[in-house]
Amino acid sequence: MSSFKKLVNRSVAGVRHFVHGVGFLIYGILQSKKNRTIICYPRTPWPLYTLWNMAQVCGFKLLKHPSQETNSPTILFQDITIVNPESIPKEALTWINGRCLDIQKSTVAKIFTKAVQRDLQVNPMEYMGYMVEKSEKNPAHDGRIIKGPLQSSEEKAGYVYQRLINNLTKNNEIEDLRTVIVGSKIPLVYRIRRNQNEQFEGYGRCIEVITADEAFSAKEQQELIECAQQIGLDFGEMDVLRDQGDQMIYVVDINKTTVSPPADLCFKNQIAALQKVGEAFEAEF
Repeated sequence: MSSFKKLVNRSVAGVRHFVHGVGFLIYGILQSKKNRTIICYPRTPWPLYTLWNMAQVCGFKLLKHPSQETNSPTILFQDITIVNPESIPKEALTWINGRCLDIQKSTVAKIFTKAVQRDLQVNPMEYMGYMVEKSEKNPAHDGRIIKGPLQSSEEKAGYVYQRLINNLTKNNEIEDLRTVIVGSKIPLVYRIRRNQNEQFEGYGRCIEVITADEAFSAKEQQELIECAQQIGLDFGEMDVLRDQGDQMIYVVDINKTTVSPPADLCFKNQIAALQKVGEAFEAEF
């Protein structure tokens, strides 16, 4: 896909997120209620982040830490791939996402392997076949498919190499099961599809919002929650792919500061999705 088309697609998605964000704000004002307070460190999220969207729709009040609301849950909100433990208060480990300090792709792959006993990351100098090369940083969206094994001079520093997951549908579209994590719950899953040439882009068509039971088996749900707990993700999303070959699931990305629901989901369904996330948040925290 050309750089110009990528820019257009991202711009369109950005405009949609902005319009829906205004809608969430108006919806929240019309509801005229503040059910709970959420403390955020080191800052409150900007509009369009999932946490901000949920707060508007569900009537949560977001305050910056420190705050006098001592009985309210506190969330560590830093939109960076690696958080320096020395940059946060000692008590942050007890906060929501307070243990989620490293979401590099290699860290996600190691946690996944430990939780489900299946390998995702490969040695590019030894792996025979097609693999994915992508940046450790989140969200770079710079993945590309290459064929191994590589020469030592071809391996890039700051990049991770993973086996290529065959998540093509019958219509030759890439399918991503974007899984929402709230504590020990999976309140919903966004089934997202995109064209093959847009495989590593951050946008796509949200086909539907489905339940965890519709997307995964009970065992798979336990595996995903185990992955989240091991990496310290209490509130965020996982990109989960199902391989059409072995029919197994693979967690390829984890994000703790998401922007959702998907931009092309209709406003009514976005409200319903955020309400489900908010209900899970209240139940868990």
